Amino acid sequence: MSKLFSADSREDVYMLIYEKIKIILIILALGILIATSTGCEKKEPSKTLGTNTSATDSVTATAITSTPTKTYITEIISDSPTESTVTYIDDNFISNQDPEIKFNSNDFNVYAAKYKKEIKMGMSSKELEQILGKPVKDECNKDFLNYNGIKVYFRNNKAIAFYIDELEENSSQYFTNRLVGLNNSIEGIKKAYGQGVEIKSGNNKSLTYYAKIENNKMISLDAIEYRKNPASAKDTDVFVLSFSINERNQVTLILISDDKFSQNCK
Repeated sequence: MSKLFSADSREDVYMLIYEKIKIILIILALGILIATSTGCEKKEPSKTLGTNTSATDSVTATAITSTPTKTYITEIISDSPTESTVTYIDDNFISNQDPEIKFNSNDFNVYAAKYKKEIKMGMSSKELEQILGKPVKDECNKDFLNYNGIKVYFRNNKAIAFYIDELEENSSQYFTNRLVGLNNSIEGIKKAYGQGVEIKSGNNKSLTYYAKIENNKMISLDAIEYRKNPASAKDTDVFVLSFSINERNQVTLILISDDKFSQNCK
């Protein structure tokens, strides 16, 4: 080889080989770049929450990311100039009252099983005493009279509220006119009256029924619509039948009153 090529010619050969290798490497690099670019265009775009293109995925994403609209039901509990309110959101509200419930005036009386007598709204203290005996002042609330297990509130010497409370001795002998009493289940109440305004509070519930005297008849009320009227807190021709129900699904307290009392406790 030393005879065929001089030192200068060997250097020229080396340069030629170097340039060819350089060109080959550039071509390979361009090929890799083209192949990579083509692969990226064919790749399916990654799916992220809220950017999916299909209708189903879009609905799912919206359901997960958006905050549901909450409905509010506000109950007036004071007719003072600065009214206080209790607001129930949709998590607590279960059902409105069935408008087809048929009420009569006797539905807001109490049946005293021991005496086999009805205690009626509007009775005087003397009339109640003749049936139940002499009352005593309630220990917890002096505005109530306790007649052997049932608490009664009077306005203008007329009974307008009855409390049947499981904590009171002898309270189990008192029932609604449809024979719902303490320890009955919520299913038993609905069987007797139908669906009332049902609200949950923690593990407990309340089931309440509203009726109004109209044209000398007792009619069922749409409680939500009725509650929109602040003047409802003054109504004495609207009556309330309310049951408190514990986590064991048992009635622990029954309130029967006119709506003025239930809203203002007076």
